[in-house]
Amino acid sequence: MPGSCRPKFLSKRPRCLERSVALKLFALFISIVAIPSVMAQQSKAKTQSSKSPSGTGRVVTAGCKNCNQQAGQPAAGTHAGQVVIAEPEIATSGEVFSGSETVEHDWSEGAECDACHTDDYGISECDGGMNCNSGGGLFGFGLWSRLSVRAEVPLFWRKGHTTPALVTTSHQGTAADVAGQLGRSTTQILQGGTFGQDVNAGFRITLGTWFDPCQNYGFLFRYWNAGQRDDRNVFDSNQFPILARPFRNTSTNPAENDTQLIAFTDDTGTQSTGNVSVRGSSDLYGLDVSLRRLLYTDRFTRFDWLYGYQHLSLDEQLAIDSSTTVINLPPLQGSTIAVSDSFRTQNLLHGTTSGFLYNRKFGCWQLETMFRLGLGNLYREVQVQGRTTTTSNAASSTQNQGLLARNTNSRTIVDNTFVISPEVGINLAYAITPAMDFTVGYHYLMVPKVYQAADLIDPGLRVNLSDPPTGALDPALNLSPGRYWVRTLGLGLQVRY
Repeated sequence: MPGSCRPKFLSKRPRCLERSVALKLFALFISIVAIPSVMAQQSKAKTQSSKSPSGTGRVVTAGCKNCNQQAGQPAAGTHAGQVVIAEPEIATSGEVFSGSETVEHDWSEGAECDACHTDDYGISECDGGMNCNSGGGLFGFGLWSRLSVRAEVPLFWRKGHTTPALVTTSHQGTAADVAGQLGRSTTQILQGGTFGQDVNAGFRITLGTWFDPCQNYGFLFRYWNAGQRDDRNVFDSNQFPILARPFRNTSTNPAENDTQLIAFTDDTGTQSTGNVSVRGSSDLYGLDVSLRRLLYTDRFTRFDWLYGYQHLSLDEQLAIDSSTTVINLPPLQGSTIAVSDSFRTQNLLHGTTSGFLYNRKFGCWQLETMFRLGLGNLYREVQVQGRTTTTSNAASSTQNQGLLARNTNSRTIVDNTFVISPEVGINLAYAITPAMDFTVGYHYLMVPKVYQAADLIDPGLRVNLSDPPTGALDPALNLSPGRYWVRTLGLGLQVRY
């Protein structure tokens, strides 16, 4: 048709099995029953016409469905799909004309749509939306008339916190000077390694529309939120009579393993009680806005170029808090000592993104794959703080340093760096109804040079307790950026308007 987006290659695409079987049975019925019957009627009509001067066949015009033209009453102008036939011959749609009945042959682009909401030319709309004359070109029709919404509830896996040994314990009866020390056979590590990497549910929403009826230019908006993870482990002296925070004491020469005892009980009784908690939090979300440009299409395939803007936000915190109540250690009986170490990071990515979107149709199924590269600026902020509060006889004193966060590494640092961030996505969709798809998808996103809260801790747990410090300035601020990744696997629904 003139002005149509129909590809030149017009071979029929495979349909759903049920529809194919029904079409074959219908064709068999037509060939066996309908065609011989119509031919007999035509022969009879010709015989009657030759015998009667008033039996001249009446010429009628088959109108297109869009204008609902009445047969025998052609409108001004010529429609590209009109045919002229003589009554009572069969119209293209298979119907026999009689009188001035309305011709039901549909010349619109969606006439060949199957039950899977996909026409013979790989177009996913069955309402004539691919007629290039319906709207007058780029931005020539309402954006809402081709809106699609995809809502997903994916499971998110994100890179967790990896820390050195932060909390230890020992068997009851271990001497106080070696209790909880690393490297001892009597020491058990309670907190250390990777945590906060378990799966959690989030959400993702994708909006899409077209700028032109031929679907050459489109717009995509996506927002996703992995949710805020809050992982917390608490250990107290009711579970573990001996609790300790290990470190490497560099104020001695040579340096040696040491501990800060949180709770301790020996053969003479309970010397102190207390608890220690390790809390790791992570808040992650992102969005992107993309324009899409058609590069190639055929009856099964569509290939688009994507380019636009990308944003990602990652906030993390790792906090180690302990509280000790001294019971039988003179001269501190009755005193309470609270020690806090806090490590926080913020990473904000702003940049451009460019990539490709590939769609492949298989009857009622559709496979969508996406690859993009993000190029932009990564804003990074690091904050380390410590605090020790001692309360005795209703009097309190506070120092702005803890155990692993001391004057040597407590500070705030802000910087910016250039990064390249790749993303890969795979979605499989099944058409439930002509306007709704069920989807399952997998995505992977990686951002390099990211500061994570746990990485700010001195990996050797080196601490110089001298005040003012003499010798090595420990702990040192450990700035070790790394690759941060997030993976998703989720189910969703896509609705088209």
